[in-house]
Amino acid sequence: MELATIAQTVSAIGSLLLAALFAYQVTVFKKQVEVNRGTLDEIREGRTSHERPQVVVTAEYRHGTLVEVVIANIGRGDTRNVTFEFSAPMESSVSYRRDSEVVPLSELPHFRDGMSYLAPGAEIATV
Repeated sequence: MELATIAQTVSAIGSLLLAALFAYQVTVFKKQVEVNRGTLDEIREGRTSHERPQVVVTAEYRHGTLVEVVIANIGRGDTRNVTFEFSAPMESSVSYRRDSEVVPLSELPHFRDGMSYLAPGAEIATV
């Protein structure tokens, strides 16, 4: 065998090995990108859930027999388009009257129509 043929063969094998090494590095790089993307998604989800609004409705006893129904946004984000559903009308002895008829508290505008906005830390109380 001639020296030129040996050099060409070694050069061809070296080129194939370099191509295989490059393909391996590309696959490792893709896997690293997927892992980093997953980590970034977890960080983003944690941040948005931390800033998400959290609306609670509680019944608080005040002055003995009075009960206040309080709607509060205890989260850090703005609340938008909140709606309410009741399994039965919410009535009270201090409900306001329309003509001679008692209007259930569940028919108040913020319960009936919902609320388009509630700021963080804001609350609405109904006796």
